[in-house]
Amino acid sequence: MRKRNGRRRSLPGEVKGLRQKIDRWRRTRTKRSPMPAELWKRATAMAGEYGASAVARTLGLDYKALRTRVADAGGDAKARDAAGFIEMRPASWGGGRSVETVLELTDAGGTKLVLSLGSGGEAVDVMGLVEVFRKSAG
Repeated sequence: MRKRNGRRRSLPGEVKGLRQKIDRWRRTRTKRSPMPAELWKRATAMAGEYGASAVARTLGLDYKALRTRVADAGGDAKARDAAGFIEMRPASWGGGRSVETVLELTDAGGTKLVLSLGSGGEAVDVMGLVEVFRKSAG
């Protein structure tokens, strides 16, 4: 359930309908068999629309597994568009002294991007750099 104006809004009935299908599959599955691809596909699409945390909680799915599938399917476009720009400044260490901030990203293929933000206090468009990394690595 995503918050709107400080209040939680409930997920639509289609999410709860999918929960019933997942529960039915759980009751009838053979031991330790994976959830059918069609159920994962629907859950992933709903997570992209309503958020992985709320959907995972409602469907009784593992959040990390669902989040991974959302990322593999192209990510949560709604969250990515909402962020647009993330400003990161070097962290301060007691007494106002700045320390170097390092951000490491690794894609599924093992390609790594390391951003060393230094300690100068300059603002950095992290999302812009991440987007370029994702396009070049993908």
